[in-house]
Amino acid sequence: MKNRIFLFLQGPASPFFRLVADSLEAEGGRVLRSNFCVADMIFWQPKKGSFFRGRKSEWPAYLREFTRHPAVTDMVMLGDGRDYHAVAADIGQALGIKVHIVEHGYLRPDWLTVEPGTEIRGKLGPGVDLKAHGQGFVVIPASSGYSYL
Repeated sequence: MKNRIFLFLQGPASPFFRLVADSLEAEGGRVLRSNFCVADMIFWQPKKGSFFRGRKSEWPAYLREFTRHPAVTDMVMLGDGRDYHAVAADIGQALGIKVHIVEHGYLRPDWLTVEPGTEIRGKLGPGVDLKAHGQGFVVIPASSGYSYL
């Protein structure tokens, strides 16, 4: 973990991403955050993060620069369907950053599913054969205490 730098974007409306970040830091990883709104900051406290305050058209250039210094190795976000996240996933993949997509409700209501790696736009989804594609996915039940509710 010591050589890995994780950039967190928007996550579930809960402290889940902050708790994951705490664990990564405890293992020697470095954690960064780019907030888009006050709610992002609230769920990240007491950690600090940067705010993107530009126009949507400025997001790609901002993100490329943000991930360059220091060199981000991993990007974590809730879904890649939001405009900003779709752009971030594309940029991350183009730059060789591991993009980790967290989704909720894929397998069961109130569960979070982590799609690790760089293949984006949903390895999971309607009609997917989970026996063929299920290896490597981390499923976190809400009963673990990491509920987004």
